[in-house]
Amino acid sequence: MPRFAALVTALLLASAAPVLAAPKTDVVLLRDGTRLVGELKSLARGRLTLSTDAASTIYIEWDMVTQLVSNQYLRVETNLGELYFGSLIEPASKGALRVKGERKTIDLTLTDVVRIGTMSPEFSKCWSGDVSAGYSLVSANQQSQFNFDLHVQCRFPTFLTRLSANDIKTGTSTTQSSRTAAALLEAYHLFPERWFAGGLAKVDRNDQLGIDSRFSVGAGGGRYLLQSNSQIWTAALGILETREHDVSSDNPTNSTEGMIELSFDWFRYSTPEVDLSSGITVFPSLTETGRWRGTGNVSLKWEIISNLFLRLQFLGDFDNRSGVDGQSKTDYNVSTSIGYSVNE
Repeated sequence: MPRFAALVTALLLASAAPVLAAPKTDVVLLRDGTRLVGELKSLARGRLTLSTDAASTIYIEWDMVTQLVSNQYLRVETNLGELYFGSLIEPASKGALRVKGERKTIDLTLTDVVRIGTMSPEFSKCWSGDVSAGYSLVSANQQSQFNFDLHVQCRFPTFLTRLSANDIKTGTSTTQSSRTAAALLEAYHLFPERWFAGGLAKVDRNDQLGIDSRFSVGAGGGRYLLQSNSQIWTAALGILETREHDVSSDNPTNSTEGMIELSFDWFRYSTPEVDLSSGITVFPSLTETGRWRGTGNVSLKWEIISNLFLRLQFLGDFDNRSGVDGQSKTDYNVSTSIGYSVNE
């Protein structure tokens, strides 16, 4: 009986071997004539991800690619938001991408293609992002600042979820420390023509503006106004239900707010990698006449060595009705930090 069980186990493992070790047959041809064979994982933000047997996972700048062939069933998106589904067959000339669908075959210019993804990505491998932290101390007045940032996202062919968080704590040896913190969770369905819609939840705190806690939940949508292999412009609108607790009051207030958001991201993957992003969000109150607030950010990431980067960041907040009489209506922080990127 043990021998029979061992034989059955061996047969099962043998039959499963082709599945567990699927051949890597996708072909990438580079400008210098190099031919790479592997398994295409994705194209995003100007970088192609390829899994190979010899060198594990490698990343290739998209403008270095002159030809791509794959038997996988893929989702291909252009800079105009056009979507095509099918395998990639050899094109008639270099610099083109030929997508063979179920009904027709279409030729695209490589420079017009901004995203490629498999139709059934593994959940554990869809995540990408970075984490960073920094600390500074001014000896003259013993002022210290600690900052922490987290940015991660998971993108499927028709779904995107993002989580971002930051925490900045500033203080001196003679004064009480001040804290600014926020966390935002977003989930969007991706539509053709670069449109998206979904929901979000945000919690934040700002001692300088007299906000002990604020929780917002709502829905919205928007569009990628421009997307290429080096930059992305995004605009979004939404509506939020907000519960706010000021440091001067024991009773929280509830309100309905609009949301208007514009963001810009420019990135370069040639060494050293650079990523410059900025955004501004305005929240006009729909239930409190004349009340509005806003946030803004500018972030520069500069690669030091592989996956390790230096970040210089500016964060600003404005509220035309601060929580405490005489409290400042503006707050801003400039910070530097060291961070690590994963799958970016």
